[in-house]
Amino acid sequence: MPAASKKSYLFVGYGNIAKRHIQNLQNIVPGARIIVVSSRAAKLQSGEIEFIKELTLPPDYDVQAAFVCSGANEHLSHTKLFLERSIDVFVEKPIATSHREAQELSTDAMNAGVRTALGYNLRFCKSLQALKQTILERKFGKPLIAMAEVGQYLPDWRPNSNYKKSVSADPKRGGGVVLELSHEIDYLNWVFGEPEVVASAINNSGSLGINVADSAFVTIRYDDTLVNLSVDFLQRRATRRCKVVCEEATLIWDCLGDTLVAVSRDDQHILYEGHVDLNQMYLDQLRTFLFASDLEASGIASFEDGAKVLKICDQIHELSE
Repeated sequence: MPAASKKSYLFVGYGNIAKRHIQNLQNIVPGARIIVVSSRAAKLQSGEIEFIKELTLPPDYDVQAAFVCSGANEHLSHTKLFLERSIDVFVEKPIATSHREAQELSTDAMNAGVRTALGYNLRFCKSLQALKQTILERKFGKPLIAMAEVGQYLPDWRPNSNYKKSVSADPKRGGGVVLELSHEIDYLNWVFGEPEVVASAINNSGSLGINVADSAFVTIRYDDTLVNLSVDFLQRRATRRCKVVCEEATLIWDCLGDTLVAVSRDDQHILYEGHVDLNQMYLDQLRTFLFASDLEASGIASFEDGAKVLKICDQIHELSE
């Protein structure tokens, strides 16, 4: 089959998340033509991937979809290029570095009329889906308060690279704990509804030697629920969980254990117990983006969802000043 007749998929960036998406795409769409835009193109070689240095789109590429996996500070310009050319586009989180930029992309996406999605993969965690459904159905009454927490020691994120030079530690590329761990804000919005930030505090402990915030505490008010959120780069043992106090029981979601438990005064019930398969979430997310007949109903994060997340992120920083 001539190269020009193959389905082409273009990736901007070649970090860890781009490599994961590429591997999954090769499994889902065998024989797909993979094109990667990277400043390191001259040093990269692969028999299955074409590397180019500049983001150009010659006619023979016939790009089916683009994946923006560059730094958050470049998401606006890269995504707008694909929207202007009516190419379906998937953007890694966060969608941009500010609410203003995110709103601009959300509006452009609606006008372009193409498939768009955002990389908040926790929406495809089965135990989190069970939490959302349990709350939606009011199985234990209204959710009253919630405590969400995520933390992992930043040097352990990418053990084969210098964490001080990573996107997470670079303020110019959208680093810092609030944007890097914005998964939490997205899933809280997804589960509880429309948010309003009540209070926040961010801090750089100095223990990591980086020039961005490494911890934050945030209080968010939803329609029925007051939520306290803690995010950090500091915990040596990774954690990601949420406790929701409802009228009749407390729900405890453990992402890393893939479990959902309901605890009452005298009893405890396992509502969901799965097995941790991080890549399965990415596979389900990718299949949804590529093939779902109704993206809006699929549960995948939209550009509008991303704008709501960044509105909260901006408020967190404003309230912490």
